[in-house]
Amino acid sequence: VDSVDVGDSLDADELALVEELFPVDLPTALQLAGANSLQVALAAERLSAALTRVEQADARWLPSVRVGFSYNRHNGRIQATDGNISEVSRGSFFAGGGLGSGTAPLNGGAGGPPRFAVDLSVAEIVFEPLAARQVVEVVAAEQNATFNQTLLESAVAYLRLVTAQAQLNSLGEIRADVRQMVDLAEAYAAAGEGKVADVQRAKAELARWEHAEFGRQEEVRMASIELARILRLEPGTLLTATDDRLLSWSFFGDEPIDHLIAQAVAGRPEMSRASAQTRAASADIAREHWRPYLPHLMLGFSGGAFGGDKGSQWKNVSDRTDVDVAAIWELENFGWGNIARRELASNRHRQARIEADITRDQIVAQVVAANQRCRIRRSAIRAAETRLDAATKSMTAALLGIREGVQLPLEAQQSVSAVADARLALLDAIASYNLAQLQQLHAVGTPASESAVVRSTK
Repeated sequence: VDSVDVGDSLDADELALVEELFPVDLPTALQLAGANSLQVALAAERLSAALTRVEQADARWLPSVRVGFSYNRHNGRIQATDGNISEVSRGSFFAGGGLGSGTAPLNGGAGGPPRFAVDLSVAEIVFEPLAARQVVEVVAAEQNATFNQTLLESAVAYLRLVTAQAQLNSLGEIRADVRQMVDLAEAYAAAGEGKVADVQRAKAELARWEHAEFGRQEEVRMASIELARILRLEPGTLLTATDDRLLSWSFFGDEPIDHLIAQAVAGRPEMSRASAQTRAASADIAREHWRPYLPHLMLGFSGGAFGGDKGSQWKNVSDRTDVDVAAIWELENFGWGNIARRELASNRHRQARIEADITRDQIVAQVVAANQRCRIRRSAIRAAETRLDAATKSMTAALLGIREGVQLPLEAQQSVSAVADARLALLDAIASYNLAQLQQLHAVGTPASESAVVRSTK
């Protein structure tokens, strides 16, 4: 972006620290927020991890490849299968590898046949990938929700900057009006038609607005720093909004509230997340229902070179292969364990459905509240415009009376202050309305975007 000279808006100390401002508009702010946000990046990493877990679940049925070397040494008594006890000193080794699933070790060396120690559940193989895919949908919905929230935060931060700049500009105009009143008071006092006290009152009023202007300068800087933080720009970067006026934003017409609610329920990623969580819980119920009917499996194959002899000699080396297959059905705790598993899965499903209903109620309440705020604050803008119009007419009449010599400058100061207050009140009303519009946009599940903004002066 092009730089803009700070000019007289900064004092000498500030110029020593920073030499330029960088302009930013709403589309740029939204693009940078979506591209640079750490929260969005973190959500993307979580989605990547969820996709990896799906691949892991899909591969559970594949056996593991094991390759290596084992050595066995025995000295002392050992019992043969016929019951005889022998004093033996022997050694053996096995070098090779194989494929295996479950937890039973592959045969090799002096190992015997595998025992019933397996954990490769067919129920897990079938239903875990289904649950993992629902988790992907949950995490994807969370990523979309994070993205929408990030865009909302950046739009609100940009609105804060635009509002602060508009207020600062308005305070500059107010200061010029009050300065005119000070000049008139001094002229009347010099001509003997006014009092010195009137001059001091006018100067005090000027100082009040100058003090307020410094406060707005600070707010502009703080708003710029906050927006730069959200956009993850270099520390110390000072931004200026390209919008030179604060106009009201409009994202919606007078759409019926039921249409907005339907759009929110269909479009909010939070609802998608709740639905995916409910489907994942349904997959858990199906898994626990079928668990007792589907076996645990153990499959194993190994092959390699095996040999050994008495003492430490390695003789009689030749090839060796082993194949093991086991299928085991299990009733956990005489079936009570399976019943508990099913009940817990059903409980998780009921919880997911209740949470989905809670989420829906929250979304509906957010839409209704945002819609009401927009309506009320739009009326507040009209009231503020009426106030400013009346105050402006009063000030015009007062200034005319001063020029015609029928009023003193002191009598017009109140009118000038009323106009100043009305200007700032109108800016506050527009800023509040724009904030409500952004909140309503977020409530219905539509990401903030420049293309959706319709600006107006009313």
